[in-house]
Amino acid sequence: MQQLRGTALRMGSRGNKVELLQEMLDELGYDPGYITGIFGPQTEAAVLAFQDDCGLTTDGVVDDDDMQALNATFEDEEDDFDYDDDDQW
Repeated sequence: MQQLRGTALRMGSRGNKVELLQEMLDELGYDPGYITGIFGPQTEAAVLAFQDDCGLTTDGVVDDDDMQALNATFEDEEDDFDYDDDDQW
């Protein structure tokens, strides 16, 4: 699995990073709803549950600490996930 890093993700964010976030949450058992690449209410609920379970700040925003925690669960993979600032967030 690719790694998630870069710009914080929150309600209303869109793009490949959100899609990867949704895939990672789903694989970990946190239901983000359909994998759409759109950070909506169901993705936010999954993020809040993940944050709570991991002892992270439960604000629904996926920042560097949250990305690091998500990536740690998939650290055996080689690829990094990083997109240019031109991507739509």
